[in-house]
Amino acid sequence: MEELLQDLERLAAGQAIPDLYLIRAAHSAPPHGATWTVVSGGGEVKDMTNRPGQPDEPPKSLGSVAPTSVAALARTLLQTRFHELRPSGPPRPGGGLVEIQVVKGEARLTAAVPPADYDRPEAREIAQAFGRLRAEATLPKAPTAPDPGMDVSLGCSYWGIAIVGGLFTFGIVTIVMVLLARRMPRRLDAEGVTLRNGRRFRWSELRHRARVTPEGLVLGYDLLAPDGTEIRLTPGGFSNGRAVCEYALARLR
Repeated sequence: MEELLQDLERLAAGQAIPDLYLIRAAHSAPPHGATWTVVSGGGEVKDMTNRPGQPDEPPKSLGSVAPTSVAALARTLLQTRFHELRPSGPPRPGGGLVEIQVVKGEARLTAAVPPADYDRPEAREIAQAFGRLRAEATLPKAPTAPDPGMDVSLGCSYWGIAIVGGLFTFGIVTIVMVLLARRMPRRLDAEGVTLRNGRRFRWSELRHRARVTPEGLVLGYDLLAPDGTEIRLTPGGFSNGRAVCEYALARLR
């Protein structure tokens, strides 16, 4: 165990260790099987799925992440002392389970968390850390063809919520959402993003942050400007939301 923790400390310090693997395995209640997210110490991220009674599916490569991102995951595991995680009570019959593993060769360090403990701060922080790496690994690659840019349209659901919410709040929700819309993107192009209030930011000024649920599901992204401006990208918020997210993230990779 000590040798694996020392390797994890070296990984957290920025040293690449390709044969060290950081794993989060989510075991669902039978008969749904398990899904594994595997991050190598060299930065490759893979998914694996197995289902009872079926052959194991081959690992699926999601892509690669920066060394600093792998180091951040290693630091999260060390700071949460994942290897000391223990169930807070007896497991429920037929319930699911989340395993956190650090593996190198035949050596393995494992901790298990049942559903009753998913909301524990340590378990939630680990799930979000793995979710951020999955999000980074699946970012689209920057295009090499000429870039015409794209206009951004707010979705019908956004204005629907604004109108219906306004009916029940004497127009307050409508006013708030109209003001929020002014800080949302109006157009994206090869150089940067233009907001609906006329402000413009170059891609080189922005960094991105994934919004991740406690279970590790990516809901969307925030583009962060040096002056503190946050530009929210949510697939469901725009009529062309998925294309908007892919376009922006490809230029921030």
